[in-house]
Amino acid sequence: MKKLKKAVKHTQNKLAKKKVKAFTLIEMLVTKTHQYFSKKIVRFTYIAKKLKNSLKLSHIKRKRALGFTLVEMLVVLLIISILLLLFVPNLIKQKDNVKNTGQAAVVKVVDSQGQLYELNHTDKASVSTLVKENMITQKQADDYKDYYAHHSGEGQNVPN
Repeated sequence: MKKLKKAVKHTQNKLAKKKVKAFTLIEMLVTKTHQYFSKKIVRFTYIAKKLKNSLKLSHIKRKRALGFTLVEMLVVLLIISILLLLFVPNLIKQKDNVKNTGQAAVVKVVDSQGQLYELNHTDKASVSTLVKENMITQKQADDYKDYYAHHSGEGQNVPN
């Protein structure tokens, strides 16, 4: 308000020096108020544009893009669980297949060791005598027995 009063006094002094027809007090107040507020509006608009430029939406979007949302994490967990459901039973079957193949190889080893024992000795070979003679290990003997426990239809060449 002090600035406005100063501006009015200044304008009156200017008009008095130029000997121009004097404005009424109300007209001067209106013009000076309009000038005062138009400067403020221009300044406010300038500040608003600066603020708008400094707070770009892309800046805010970049901050949001740094993390994953809960829904995205749940989708990833769902996909991983489906893949596990598909692969775990298959892995168990493969493990059983590997075990059976290993036991079949042990059966061939025990059979060949039994034939070798019979060539060197006069009596018939058994799994226990092959273990005693250190021709096979106890683990091989156990695998041999397990194989024929699961494959009972096949004939066992070396008796227990």
